[in-house]
Amino acid sequence: MLPVCCPWLIGLSFARRFPKYTGCNRMEDALLPGGGAAPPPQHPRRATVRSTVLNVFTLICYPYGVPYCFGQMGWVLGSVFLVGSTWINVEAGVALGEICARRPELTSFPKVVRAAFGGRWGAATLWLQYGSYWLTNVYNFVITAEYWTESGVLTTWCEQRFMFLTYVLIVPLIQLPDYHAMAPAALFSNAVIVLGVLSLFWVAYVQGGPEPGVDYETAGFGRASRGGVSMAFALAGAGVFPELIAEMKHPDQFARAVRCAFLPIFVLYAACGLAGFWLFGGDAAGDILRNFPPNLAATHVTAFLMALSFLVSTVENNLFMVLGIERAAAARWPGLRETAPRTKSFLFRAAFLASELVVAAALRGAGAGDMQALAGAVSGPALCYAAPFACHLALFAGEHSRPRRWAFLAFVVAGGLLCVFGTYYSVLGVVEAASSYTIFGGSCRLAAERA
Repeated sequence: MLPVCCPWLIGLSFARRFPKYTGCNRMEDALLPGGGAAPPPQHPRRATVRSTVLNVFTLICYPYGVPYCFGQMGWVLGSVFLVGSTWINVEAGVALGEICARRPELTSFPKVVRAAFGGRWGAATLWLQYGSYWLTNVYNFVITAEYWTESGVLTTWCEQRFMFLTYVLIVPLIQLPDYHAMAPAALFSNAVIVLGVLSLFWVAYVQGGPEPGVDYETAGFGRASRGGVSMAFALAGAGVFPELIAEMKHPDQFARAVRCAFLPIFVLYAACGLAGFWLFGGDAAGDILRNFPPNLAATHVTAFLMALSFLVSTVENNLFMVLGIERAAAARWPGLRETAPRTKSFLFRAAFLASELVVAAALRGAGAGDMQALAGAVSGPALCYAAPFACHLALFAGEHSRPRRWAFLAFVVAGGLLCVFGTYYSVLGVVEAASSYTIFGGSCRLAAERA
């Protein structure tokens, strides 16, 4: 009962102790006493560089997804993509940090794009940003249910029940007010991620290396494209960087925070990706824990801790969306302040989370790897590889050195190509997998495979 009760106690105690910071009161603050619309409420700007580093790390770092990328691309191409993707994403963070520090009124990614290219492109970015992170959360529900199943707790439960358990645990945590409040949970999540990488090396020690017959065959173009967008997914984070910068006390320090976060991320990704591919080759699953020996104690403990870590990740992915929708709704419909805005906020956030749960339950049979690739194709190339650099070039035209201008243009082209080919092959993979499962069906598939 303790894991179920703790998130609810955290959410309720925070709401009582700091009522002025709750999202629902931000809805109220967006309205004038007379009912007329006021300008959107200012961001609290409470976040320090340290808390921002923790949140960037938690938003991005998922080393267990990297062996699948190497399995799709191979040793050489996987290593090249890891180095290149890390470099591009760090540069994207630096570029967005410069934009938001010099233009502090640009407090969200759609606002950045709107300032650079106009309202239509800003609206398109809003749909892309929300759609991609919503899809990522669908993936998180799927992968978290698999972790619960792998942990060995409640052995009579199937994955769809674990999805509902995940929903129940996240509902109170999603009531938190901003990313600064997420810092303690992010610290716990980051420690779990490091332990997860260590557990992979423990498995290598127990197994004595790869099992006979591991396939290291060079990947074809289609598999390589899926691996590329999966790597983009594993490193994606720039799509919400402006929202993080908007909460910083010193926005000009965001570049420092990004570099500090990406250094350990790169080390963990390289270690996990290379070791996972060495152990499992092209059979590395989208969730590498699926390749672990099922009866090993380390498998069960790691799975349980990773499930808890993904609760934090899902909250962070949802937080900027629900806060943005609430602020927009409060500014547009003054009548929202007439009755209990706190209750409305709670119900709205619970319903928003439920939409992800329903789709995750319907598409769970598609497989974590294919869903990871599809989520990466939607969000990574456009929001992390192309948009930050295109906006920087447009907003600060004439201020770039020639090498930096050509580098930014190359990033934009690479992001566009990766988006086109990655989306095509990812959708193709999901469609091919559709013939092997039914919507809302096979709720005990993973348990049956492990039996």
